[in-house]
Order: sequence, then C-alpha cells, then structure tokens
Amino acid sequence: MPSYGYAPYGYGYAPQMTFGQPPPAPLKCPTTGIPTLVTAKEYTPTPKFLMCPSGTYGVSNPGEVIKKAVARAIDMLDYSIADLTTSRARVCAGEPPAWPVLSDVTGIWLKTHLGVCIEDLRVWTAGSLDPIRSVAEVIRRLTNIRNLIASNVTLYICNPAPCNPGDPSVCARPGVWAYTCIDPTCTRTEPTVVRLCALFFRPDGDPASDEFKKTMALYPEFQARVIIHETSHLYYCSADTTAEKPGFTIGAAECLSQYVAATNGSPIDPGFEGQCGETTVCGPIASSGSVTPAMAGFGAVAQARRLIVLTTKFRPKTSVRFTGRKAVPR
Repeated sequence: MPSYGYAPYGYGYAPQMTFGQPPPAPLKCPTTGIPTLVTAKEYTPTPKFLMCPSGTYGVSNPGEVIKKAVARAIDMLDYSIADLTTSRARVCAGEPPAWPVLSDVTGIWLKTHLGVCIEDLRVWTAGSLDPIRSVAEVIRRLTNIRNLIASNVTLYICNPAPCNPGDPSVCARPGVWAYTCIDPTCTRTEPTVVRLCALFFRPDGDPASDEFKKTMALYPEFQARVIIHETSHLYYCSADTTAEKPGFTIGAAECLSQYVAATNGSPIDPGFEGQCGETTVCGPIASSGSVTPAMAGFGAVAQARRLIVLTTKFRPKTSVRFTGRKAVPR
C-alpha cells in the first residue's frame, strides 16, 4: 500500500509509491444527498419577479441589470461546483488530494477558511450529511444555492420597505447593497425575496471620474455575489458574520460567497475578507492572530417575533483577487 506525506506546497498528500506497485483501488465516494443540477432558467423581469420600475435609482432598466447578475451568479456557482466535483472524482479514483488535482486557491480555501481537512481522505469519501466537514457537503450547499437561483423564482424589490414596521430604512445605512428579512426561528422567512438598494446598481461618486469607471468595471462580479450571498441567507436561514465574529464553514453566507468568488478568480473586498475567517481546525496556519470559531445561525440571541435584517456591503475599488496554480486536467 502507498504511504503518504505532506506535499511541499503546504497542503495535500504526496504519494510515495514503490516502483511496480499497483495503483490503489478506487475509493467509495457516495453522492447521496447531493442534489442534481436543475436546468437554469433565464431570469424574466416580469411584475411577479421584479418590483423595480424603470428609472429606479436613476437606472433605465433595473431588470436587465438583475438579469445579468443572476446569469453571472449561476455561471460562477457552476464553475465552483464542477471544479470541486471533478477534484472529488479524481481523488476517489486514487489521485492524491493536492495540486495538480486541486488548484491552489481551492485547496487553501477548503482547508483554512471552510475547515475541510483535505489531507484526510475521509472528507473526500464521506457523504454530504455525514458528521464531518466533507467535500460532498460543500458541493451540496453550493448546489442548493445554485438551484434556487437557477429556478428564477426570486422576487427582487427596489426602494424596499423595512423588514419590521417602524424600523428605519435599511438602504439608508452606509454601504448597504442589498438585504433579506430573516425570521430567526426560520419558520416565517420570506423564501424568495431579495431587497436591493441603490448601491447594488452603481457606486456613489462622479460618473465621469476614472475611479467611478474603474469601480463600474468590477461591478458585475459584486452584483453576482450579492445574489449568491442573499440567496444563501434565504435558503439556509443563516446569520450574518463579522470580522469580530467570523464564520469559517460553508454554512456561513459570506464564506460560501467568498469561496465561489475566490475559486472563480473574482475580486473580494479585503475589508470583508475577515467575515470568513481562517480556522486552525485542520492544523496551524500562518495568521496574524487567532480566530474565534463562529457557527451559522442565531443560537440563544434569536428574537422569535422580530425579523432580522441581513445585509450585503462591498467596496469594489479596494478589492483584490486570489491567484495560484490552477488544477491540471488529466
């Protein structure tokens, strides 16, 4: 049987095979619980799915902007799902769970941000609902979000009312792009309503300035991430995370959306990178400080009779992209 050692690039296995030894037998990797990808439907900005009249926020055709954001969100999720599904199949066929099977970004994000210990073959062979942070569970979470978006049953509302009568305007808060109204008991959450603010459509500032134009060039990527982030809140009734109390599982909306962004080479606002923190659950990592574990959900602080507002904020002009070696096809 082969023995395994740490690969020199920091994660994964490096097989130490004896010459002439037969390759390992394929592993059993169940797909039970992983949903089938539904056929994507093109978003149709009809009154049933859009409450953003022409001219809202000074945008002549808000529905077209949303349509493009939805399509890009589906494309990004499709890539992330296919990337991980292909890598899992290769590991299950006997290849080591490291580069070139995994890209650098995928491997690092799985291990240090989502707490999926990729050196442990059990995370590859485990099913989606097994009591282990498995690759199959990441695929399941991504697929559920993707399928909800791709079904195009979401209603998008501009100039939205507050979640609770008498509350101040959410869109008036600095930096808010969008929000959802979540019942912390998860019994009366609106399942398919996303509320969009003016910043979702374009940044503040002088449209004639170079900074505005550079920011607008990045906007489609962030608009797609808004759709992914808010849909994650809706589907899983998950809490917001902060830099002070970050998430570090695929169950956190910001971790899910950042994972998709990172694996697609899409920009991430470094000011919000800390909302999906680094975790040492798979061993020590290079970090400037310790990270406090945070679970998705509301726990003891839940308020049963009041909806909680979960917002999305981005600053595209300060965004960065994560790069590294890409996976190499067989």
